[in-house]
Amino acid sequence: MAQEDGLAAAWDAFCDTLKQLPSETLLHPEAPDTPLDRAEGYRYLTRLARIAFDEFMEDADGRFPRLYAFNTPHKKILLDNPDTIYWRSPITPECEYRVRGRRGTIAYIDFAVYSGYYGSSGPTGTDSHLNHRELRTDAKGHFEILLSAREQPGNWLRLGPHSSRFEVRQSFLDREREIAASVEIERLGDDGAPPPLDPERVARALRDTGQHMRGIARLIFEMGRDWHPRPNQLVVFDPARAAELQSNADSHYLNGLWKLEPGEALVVEFEPARADYWSLNFANRWMETHDFRYQRSGINAHTARPEPDGSVRVVLAQRDPGVANFVPTAGHTSGYMTFRWILADGRPVPRTRVVSLETLGAGA
Repeated sequence: MAQEDGLAAAWDAFCDTLKQLPSETLLHPEAPDTPLDRAEGYRYLTRLARIAFDEFMEDADGRFPRLYAFNTPHKKILLDNPDTIYWRSPITPECEYRVRGRRGTIAYIDFAVYSGYYGSSGPTGTDSHLNHRELRTDAKGHFEILLSAREQPGNWLRLGPHSSRFEVRQSFLDREREIAASVEIERLGDDGAPPPLDPERVARALRDTGQHMRGIARLIFEMGRDWHPRPNQLVVFDPARAAELQSNADSHYLNGLWKLEPGEALVVEFEPARADYWSLNFANRWMETHDFRYQRSGINAHTARPEPDGSVRVVLAQRDPGVANFVPTAGHTSGYMTFRWILADGRPVPRTRVVSLETLGAGA
């Protein structure tokens, strides 16, 4: 009987996926081949497993919602933003939910409902979203949002026929001064505790975890392939593709591959548009931002030191050339970069150039 519940087969299939993933990622023809990149690649696979297990094993039942952090300093995915707090909860279109909280003073907040997940065969995308400009609060900043298939008065997020996730993204400009929103979610008509775990649920979670890991691993190369022919340039990311990948609906993205030889620096220059938030961040070849707990991995509208004319110049290099807005490569020779304009009046495309560190030191 124990052999007929599918668990052993599901586990074997999951382990087979794990064994195959290095050949699809670390040994991929387009994969980086430095010791640092290889080490980070294997670590990345362990992080993918943790991210996927959180979503498909631990918090997969939309009848019992719970907000949890899905992008953290130890779990990063697809060009994360170091300034952003990422929360996620499972949901299902068969239920209705109430989200309560207090606005705080953080620069940007977005509440969104998504369908599908990376690697799934079903539809993926953004079903509805609500940002801080649209959010209705009382005089003390308290708010309530209803999530349902039926339209509701006030703050409302529509659930589509395939809705599976509710997410909250909050972006700081100044972490020392801004206060993040407090947010909690509950299902309306909650009738108690989840049912006991059963073999079918665990087998399904193992299958979905493997599919998700494989989907993300492939997506990294699919996305990066568009930027490799034009290294050290920022390219506008197709808004339709961004929506399909469940990116923030208020963001305008520019992405690119950076690649530097010893003694070189990448200079990024632009005239900032008026925006609720903007940032430029640098990541490794697995699309994880450099470890921002210990060193700078990017610049935002608050941390940037502008030039006298109001323009901004950001410098990426292996060592500090003694200029403003320096970002270290964190030991890497190549990686990815992403520029975010959020609710911006304009969308300027930054200019990029590669120069020698000696030239920078001379005032270039």
